[in-house]
Amino acid sequence: MMDIYDYDRPNIVAGLVGKHAKLTALRDKYRAEIKKLTVDIDHLDAAIRLFDPSADTRAIKEYVTKHRAQKGSVKRFVLSTMREATAPMTSRQIT
Repeated sequence: MMDIYDYDRPNIVAGLVGKHAKLTALRDKYRAEIKKLTVDIDHLDAAIRLFDPSADTRAIKEYVTKHRAQKGSVKRFVLSTMREATAPMTSRQIT
């Protein structure tokens, strides 16, 4: 990669690099905000279904996220629970 001083106009390159960093940070901020809003919409959808299970919430379904455990965390939990068990356990007891 070229050093910033190898360019004819180092101030322009530095400005563009700075702008790139600002836009990347802004994108990450909005991505986190969208995720928070999506979770809020999921909670509202659940509350609506509590009061009216037949309510039409198709518009909300568009924003539903998949809430998943991190890869391998469930397996680690189940195996550690089975190791600590003093007697055989059913799947319901493990969950």
